Amino acid sequence: MLLSIFLSHNMMAQLEVKEGSFKEVEGFVNINTEIMYDDNDKPYAVLKVKTENINDKERHQLLFQGDARTFFELEYKVGEVWVYLSYYASYLKISHPDFGSTEFWFPFDMYGKKGYELTLINKPSLEEDFMKRLEALENATAAGLNTGEYGYVVIKTTPVNGATVMIDGEEKEMKTPFVSEKLGVGHHRIRVVKDHYKPYVTVVEIEEGKTKNIDVEMKQAYGNLEIVTQPENANIKINRIDKGTTPKTFDNIQAGDYKIELSKKKYQTVVKDVTVKDGDNTLVEVEMERIPKAQSLRKKGWVLRPEIGVGVLENAIVRYFIYNNTSGNYTSGNYEGYRDCLYVVVNANVGYQINPYVYLGLGIGADLKAKSMISLPLYVNPRFYVNNRKTGLFFDIKMGCAISLKSSDVKYIYQYSHTSNDISSVTKFDGFMGVVEIGFEYKHSGFGVSIGAQNFYSEFHLFDYNKYHSDYPLYYMLTYGYSIFWNKK
Repeated sequence: MLLSIFLSHNMMAQLEVKEGSFKEVEGFVNINTEIMYDDNDKPYAVLKVKTENINDKERHQLLFQGDARTFFELEYKVGEVWVYLSYYASYLKISHPDFGSTEFWFPFDMYGKKGYELTLINKPSLEEDFMKRLEALENATAAGLNTGEYGYVVIKTTPVNGATVMIDGEEKEMKTPFVSEKLGVGHHRIRVVKDHYKPYVTVVEIEEGKTKNIDVEMKQAYGNLEIVTQPENANIKINRIDKGTTPKTFDNIQAGDYKIELSKKKYQTVVKDVTVKDGDNTLVEVEMERIPKAQSLRKKGWVLRPEIGVGVLENAIVRYFIYNNTSGNYTSGNYEGYRDCLYVVVNANVGYQINPYVYLGLGIGADLKAKSMISLPLYVNPRFYVNNRKTGLFFDIKMGCAISLKSSDVKYIYQYSHTSNDISSVTKFDGFMGVVEIGFEYKHSGFGVSIGAQNFYSEFHLFDYNKYHSDYPLYYMLTYGYSIFWNKK
C-alpha cells in the first residue's frame, strides 16, 4: 500500500534542462530559407533541443513558449527538436502533458541565423535507490520480517525533493524522498534541510517493526536584497526581468540564487550572481566603470592618404602698364585675370604617423584652377590631432611649391589715342603654395575646411616692353581624405 501511494503521487517525471548544456554551436549558420525570418522580418536563431529519456512520440508532444515578443517555428530531427525562435528571446518554457514543465533563462544574448543547443532531460522524480528500498521495506513488512528492536522512517518533502536528511546529527547520503536503514527503537531527532528553504526539525519515536512516515512541507525562506550603484539610476534586471533603477531595496524576496544585471548609458554593464539567504540582508554595492571611448586607428607607422578638394579661387588681380606712343607715357590699370573660378585639387601624400597625435608626410597633387590652368603642387604635410579617439579634430598644414603644367596664352586689345595695341599675356600659378586646414576625422575618413594661397604670376608683352606681375590670391575649399595605414606598431 505504501509503495502504491508513492507511485501514484511521485512517479510523474520531471523536465529539466541539463546544467551547463546551453552553448553556441560554432560555425553554424541558419541557411534554411523557408524558416529564416520571424513575423517582424528579423532573422531567427536556431536552438537545437537535444533530449534524454524522451521518445519520438513524446518529443512531438513538447510545447515551447516564450514572452509575447517571441516567435517560434519547429522542425523535428532524430533525437532533437530544432526551435527557430526570435534571437532576442529572454527565456524558454518547455512543457509536456505527462512530464510537467521547466523554464530556462538564456544566460547570454543570441544572434540571428546562428545556432545554439541545450539538452532536455526527462528525469523521474523518484530515485531508483529509493524505489528499491521502499519496495523491499514494504515486502518485509508484509511478510512479518520486521521484528526485533528496530524500525524505519520514510520522509517525503513537498513542494520540492532533494532535501538533506540528518538523523541524530548524522547526515545521510540519500536525499528526499528518503527511506532509512534500520533505526533502533526509541526517540530520534530528525532534521531536514534544503538551500533556500527553512529547516524542518522534529523528534520521532520508532516502534519495533514499524515504519514512521513523515510528510514535510518545506517552507520557502525569505531575505532582503539591497542594490546600490555609483553613479545612481542604473537599470536593474533580476533574472533578465526589469526591476527598476538603483538604489532599490527588495524586502522579503525569496531566498535563492539570482543573476543581477546593472546597466547605464556610457557605463560598462555589470553582471553578478547573488545568493539571498534566509533572514539575511544582502547588499549588492557596485561602482560602475565608464566605457572608454574608442581609440583611433592612428598607430605608429606608414600612412598613404589620397585626398580631394573642391572650392573657389578668390579674384587674382593683374596690374598692367600700357605705353602710349603719342604721349610717351604709361597708362596703368587692373585686370581681373581669374574671378571666383572653380578650384579642384587631387592630392596624395605618404608619410609616417609618429604617434597618435603627429603625422609628417610628403605630397604631390594636381590643381585645376580653370580650363586653361593646371599646376602640380609638391609639398610637405605635417598634421596634428587633438586626441587619440575614433573621432576628433585635426589641424593640417601643406607647404611647398607648384609648377604650372598648362598656362593661359591670351591677347587683350586696348585702344589708346585711336591706336590699337596688342598685348599678349602668359599667366602661371607657379612657385610657393601654402594651405591651412581644420577637419574632423572618423575612423579612416577625414572631412575638412581649408584656406590656401598660391603664387599667381603674369608676364605681359607690349611691343618691345615686358611687364611682370605677381599676386597671392586665396582659395577656399571643402576636402575629403582617406587614410590607409600599414606596418602599424
